[in-house]
Amino acid sequence: MKYKYSEIKDGHSVRGYEFSNKITQLLNVGGWEMIPSTGEVFWTKTTREIHEVDSDFSPTLETAIGFYKEEYRDKLKAILEDAVSKEKPFDETLEIVTALGTEKYVHIKGLAEFEDGKCVKLFGIIEDVTSNIKEKLRNQLSGESFRLAFEYASTGMAIIGLEGYFVRSNISLSRIIGYTQLELAKQRIDQITFEKDIKNDAYLLNQVLEGELDNYSIVKRLIHINGQLIFVKLSVSLVRDSLNNPRYFIYQFTDISAQKQAEEEAAKVNERLRLIIKGSQAGWWDWDLKEELPYFSDTWYEMLGYTSAEDKENIKSWKDISEDQLSEEYNNFLEHLLNKDEDKFTTDFKLRHKNGHYLIVKSNGYILKDQDGIPVRITGTDVDITEALEKERQFEGIFNSSFQFVGLLKRDGTIIEANNTLLKFANANKEDAIGKKLWASPCWPQTEEAVNRLKKSIHIVASGEVDRFIVTTTSKEGKTITIDFSMKPVFDEDGKVTQLIPEGRNISSQLKAQKALEESEARWKFALEGSGDGVWDWHMLKQEIYYSETWKEMLGYAYHEIPNHVNIWQDLAHPDDLETVVKSLNDYLDGKSSSYLQEYRIRHKDGHYIWVLDRGKIIEYNEDGKPTRMIGTHTDITNQKETEFQLKETISLVSNQNNRLLNFAHIVSHNLRSHSGNIHMLLDFMENEVNDDEKANLFEMLRLASNQLTETINNLNEVVAIQTNLNYTKHEKSLKKEVQGIINNLKGIIRSTNAEVNIKFKEDVKILTEPSYLESILLNLINNAIKYRSPHRPPVINIDCIESNHYYVLKVEDNGLGINLDIHKDKIFGMYKTFHGNKDARGIGLFITKSQIEAMGGYIEVESEVDAGTTFSVYFPKREYIEKEGDGTEVGYEQKSSYEIS
Repeated sequence: MKYKYSEIKDGHSVRGYEFSNKITQLLNVGGWEMIPSTGEVFWTKTTREIHEVDSDFSPTLETAIGFYKEEYRDKLKAILEDAVSKEKPFDETLEIVTALGTEKYVHIKGLAEFEDGKCVKLFGIIEDVTSNIKEKLRNQLSGESFRLAFEYASTGMAIIGLEGYFVRSNISLSRIIGYTQLELAKQRIDQITFEKDIKNDAYLLNQVLEGELDNYSIVKRLIHINGQLIFVKLSVSLVRDSLNNPRYFIYQFTDISAQKQAEEEAAKVNERLRLIIKGSQAGWWDWDLKEELPYFSDTWYEMLGYTSAEDKENIKSWKDISEDQLSEEYNNFLEHLLNKDEDKFTTDFKLRHKNGHYLIVKSNGYILKDQDGIPVRITGTDVDITEALEKERQFEGIFNSSFQFVGLLKRDGTIIEANNTLLKFANANKEDAIGKKLWASPCWPQTEEAVNRLKKSIHIVASGEVDRFIVTTTSKEGKTITIDFSMKPVFDEDGKVTQLIPEGRNISSQLKAQKALEESEARWKFALEGSGDGVWDWHMLKQEIYYSETWKEMLGYAYHEIPNHVNIWQDLAHPDDLETVVKSLNDYLDGKSSSYLQEYRIRHKDGHYIWVLDRGKIIEYNEDGKPTRMIGTHTDITNQKETEFQLKETISLVSNQNNRLLNFAHIVSHNLRSHSGNIHMLLDFMENEVNDDEKANLFEMLRLASNQLTETINNLNEVVAIQTNLNYTKHEKSLKKEVQGIINNLKGIIRSTNAEVNIKFKEDVKILTEPSYLESILLNLINNAIKYRSPHRPPVINIDCIESNHYYVLKVEDNGLGINLDIHKDKIFGMYKTFHGNKDARGIGLFITKSQIEAMGGYIEVESEVDAGTTFSVYFPKREYIEKEGDGTEVGYEQKSSYEIS
């Protein structure tokens, strides 16, 4: 609804206007009136004076409302609407800004007059109450005692307006959050409040404004000027004016950051102690030297196999479970120890288990002395390290049996460890290498070029990158050796490079074979026509060609069985090779290349293909410089190509093996370092722990850490067995038969889970595979499809096989739990990665499956949707693909030239 304000000028209103004007002047209040039917209104003289406008000012709705502060305008419109439509009187105190810019508090009252249910007039008064309001504020804030208490309070205090802006703040608040009082005057409270705390604070403020709360106290976070979060205890109360209108908030801040930090640190310590107590596997003991016998904890007895009270009663000291010689050595050690100034010790010795075998025990002890320095008590822990030492020996066996040169360096290139292969190659022992820079040790060529290249590599890898290059050296027999050298970084949990792993592989024999092949190809390249190879002679203008008898015999034909036709070789050439050969020939004929030399397959009389080396030379040109005659030879290089493919496959296998071992070395380094770090941490805690109960728990933790280390090394042994097996024999197997065999083996679990297993492919295929690997792959994929079934539906497993250009693709599809690939895509085939929380899941199955597939030249892919199912696709290379392209490279084709052979 819109209104137009104006004075009422007609005769019947003048008397009323003059009377009301005098009354309002007498009372020092302004009057106003509005006639809804005409939209006409007027302001009295006092009303104009309150608004500081000229006597002839004629307001409109827009200008009248515009005098009120923005936060009150919507409220004023609603008041007028309710008065006209609902006959609702009003009485409000609001704020205006006059025409001269003066801010005033005004008290407005209004009433509607109705006739026959229709509003005929809206009238009221307006009073300037600014002095009254300000007097109350001054009374509340101007007192000296309040000012001093506010300004110098030990806690932060602030007066904050209803819009959230700081009106006033004290020195303590500035000290808490880093802002000066002047800087705070430009801020709102939500601008320095941590985002996640704003909503709760606003909710409580609203309850105070609505009168549901008188005040409130909470813990919230403020943002320091430097960006740091500050924890404060906040108390908030609301100040109202004499009319009960909200005026401002009083905020009180107490900095509790130190308290919160202490609480968080205490929580971390408690959690750390909880984990130590949970994982400890050690036994502890306490020996008061005034007493004859020491005290042993239950975990100490259990470590040695003694659980009953009777057993424990029979074991009074170390002597009872040590050989005489060992017992005497230990007593001599203690006597020596007690006569020294040391207050702690660590030693290893043997104790006899209840079953008769001996454990290797690491004993850590602390010696308590009296004020005269005389030992009065020894307390300590004994930890069974037998298995840990055995696993360490196993790891050293893996490390030292590698056919590659492997080591471990500090970031500056200092040798920490070197395996036997490297030391043997360098004709050195560990004392010659450990602690020296790699380039200054016998393990590295001493040429200036080789030393500089290694230093550059160390700099590259220390920055977090992998480096690889070729280096030559001389063996102890004086032979030149070529090394394929690589180095990779080892990162800690924070992503910092802590160590470097150098690796090298002697590729001299491969390079020698490659060089021999190149030399062989060079000799054939310059072979003469009389070499015994098949000869062809092409007369281009006559479209005639001559094939020698040797050429035809090479393909199994008698001379008369093949006509001398120009296109005969195209008919016999392998379709996959033809376009490439034609392009090469046409490029030579067009002068785009300086020679014609091509290797391709051509069909023998009995149907198989042989490889030929086709070489040709233009021997005649016409007067226009166009070739008119070309002579060439075909050399049967089938045996040579087979050797080449085998060599490429071997190099590819060795390269892949090297990459897998690089990755494996990282896994070994990371996993064993994690376990050893855990054990070392537990030992440090035990060394400093004096509480008997906590020591017992620490022993249990060490036992668990040892078991986990054992499981890790067993898994690594299983993986390295696959990755180092380069010489397994491939056999041709029926894929359908092998799948059916696995299903038969799993009939028990299939029946117990009501699983439906369907073999979808009808045509059987034969694949070249390592039988045990194939069985392991099929068993793991089908068993996983059943194991990770959905609890909401019977498991259905569909097994299909499709054919692509170079692979048979086995698909194992299920309707089980599925895997969230958005989260786990890069972890599916990682070591120790699990996705469904099964207690018996080790996270090793898919890692081994992928390793076995890749070891056979294939690869594996996965598609999955949560609660819909998973499909694994295993790519087995075809026999013909393996034989045709030993390195897996496909042949490309180009367009023919103007000399296209028809």
